Formats: sequence, structure tokens, C-alpha cells
Amino acid sequence: MEKPDFVVRKKETCRMLGVCSETLRQWVKKGEFPPPIQLGARAVGWMQSDIDAFLERRRQVSRPKL
Repeated sequence: MEKPDFVVRKKETCRMLGVCSETLRQWVKKGEFPPPIQLGARAVGWMQSDIDAFLERRRQVSRPKL
């Protein structure tokens, strides 16, 4: 069964990644992290699947044998 995908707001995304919002902004600017989805005039978020894929790529680079 496939895991459901949902939108994660910025504050929670930063918490999940263990970085501050400025680091997240820089990663997006450099193309290292997917751009956010605009949810409203002042609200953004990321798909959980994008966050999971990013973390998996980072894990493979830092721990290639796992």
C-alpha cells in the first residue's frame, strides 16, 4: 500500500530537516531542495514525498552502504 502524500508547512519542514528557514531558503535558491508550493498569499509548504526523497538522497550520499 502506498503512503499518502500531503503538504507540510514551512516550520514543520525545517524541523524535519533540522535546519533553520534561512538554510531552507538557500537550498531552494541553489536548486538543492524543491521549491515550495504556494498555499496562500503568505503560506507555503512542501509535499511529504519531496521531503522524503531529499532525505533519502542525503542518506545515500552520507551512508552509501545502508
